[in-house]
Amino acid sequence: MVGGGKRRWTWGGISAIALAAIAAGVVVVALREARVGASGGRGASGAPVGSAAAPHVTPLVASLPTGPGPFAPSEVRVEGPTDPATIADLADTARCIQCHADAGHQWSASAHAHASFNNPWYRVAVDRFRAEQGPRASRFCAGCHEPWLLLTGKMDHEVVAPDDPLSHAGITCGVCHSIRSVRPDGNGSYTLSTAPIPLPDPADPDSIAAHRARVASDALRTGALCGSCHRSFLGPDTGNPHRIVGIDDLGAWRASPHAGSDAARLDTVGDAAASAGRATCQTCHMPPRPAPRGDMAASDGDLASHRWAGSHTSLAAALDDPEQMAAERASLVGAARVDIAAARVDGDLFLPADGAPIAPGASVELDVVVRNERTGHRFPGGTRDLGDTWIEVRVRDIAGRPVAQSGVAYRRAATFDPSAFRFRSVLADAAGVPEERHFVERFNAPLYDRTLAARDAIVVRYALDLPRRRAVRRGLRVEARLLHRRHTPALHRAACAATRTARGAAFARAER
Repeated sequence: MVGGGKRRWTWGGISAIALAAIAAGVVVVALREARVGASGGRGASGAPVGSAAAPHVTPLVASLPTGPGPFAPSEVRVEGPTDPATIADLADTARCIQCHADAGHQWSASAHAHASFNNPWYRVAVDRFRAEQGPRASRFCAGCHEPWLLLTGKMDHEVVAPDDPLSHAGITCGVCHSIRSVRPDGNGSYTLSTAPIPLPDPADPDSIAAHRARVASDALRTGALCGSCHRSFLGPDTGNPHRIVGIDDLGAWRASPHAGSDAARLDTVGDAAASAGRATCQTCHMPPRPAPRGDMAASDGDLASHRWAGSHTSLAAALDDPEQMAAERASLVGAARVDIAAARVDGDLFLPADGAPIAPGASVELDVVVRNERTGHRFPGGTRDLGDTWIEVRVRDIAGRPVAQSGVAYRRAATFDPSAFRFRSVLADAAGVPEERHFVERFNAPLYDRTLAARDAIVVRYALDLPRRRAVRRGLRVEARLLHRRHTPALHRAACAATRTARGAAFARAER
């Protein structure tokens, strides 16, 4: 376990894809309670963990990175024509939804469907990047966020128009289902075919077989396919002074017990949680779900979920989509575990913390442990500089009156709260100032990465001097919660401001 340091207590909607209030989309990932100063058993444990087993894991194959290709600094390769008619045909999801209604319904609320300029948080960052580094450099973003704009050359234009359907397309069916091969390099390191997708005749087995052969490559069900975009790096081609690692969920997963690697951890997933091991990205992010709309790809009434739920609570809140929000919450709850493990009272250690004796005026230290139990990569994952996960601790006396708190003000006011222990990765600009808006062109060097590897844990120590109230003698109730929202307050404010501009309003109208 890694020491997290000692914390002192503090006492005491816009339109279209409307940005929700800053508190919207907050999810309680884990909760733990303990009683000190009173007899009693252990408090409630964190949420249950578990995950479906994966059918197989792609073996790790070493290879040298390829050189810059025709869409550099993106690593995308393409096989076939890229004329507007071909791309428009592949980008169209309406044809796919005719036979795959459930997949289309799920996809429409996903982060993949809102990966492009129709996502206000992404748009404020990419517009800023393009203004600072030029349109061609933004190919780096396009390979994973808007490949159709990349392939048609529209990302090279000075302005990406709000009324261009491709600027709202995101990652459509025709992206993932047209990828023929992948490389582990990241930055969109996949090869995509633009060959026509033959529409099947349900009464003709040969046409169904031809359709499947075109849209279901060997790479489709592998973690490597996801990793081609969920691994990224910056460098001189993007205006940064040297190579800076961005996302690397692929590398973190491959180094974890979930991918079969036990070298980095002393423990294994164990018999009781064996189903959490040997899992691919699809195991956790595409679990089987009912397909009530009669999707032709369903098996026994179930379909691999095309919501790709993970942590995009802000998007689900902005779309006001209860099904997507429920999926995001289900993915988060139990992903990590929080526990109030030990107490020190006037220097004496009590393990566990429950029942530790206290007295008015005593000096108390509490060790709060957070463990990444179920997440197959780092927790929080993804773009770790813009995620927002923190510990909230409340201490009350037996009558329910507050005694101390930490991290509570951070949720309410979304302002700087020195008492809040936040899980995040922080990068600095050239002046050494942390950049919390994901303006990647400003990244100069990483400051620290306070996220947890799979099956890893951290201890955060909280200290307080108890008041001399008589009620304290009867005991205290301590509650620790792990809370998550998708974006930092700084990025959220920047996206709100950008959405209120004429350009933001134009995108909102086009999205409707």
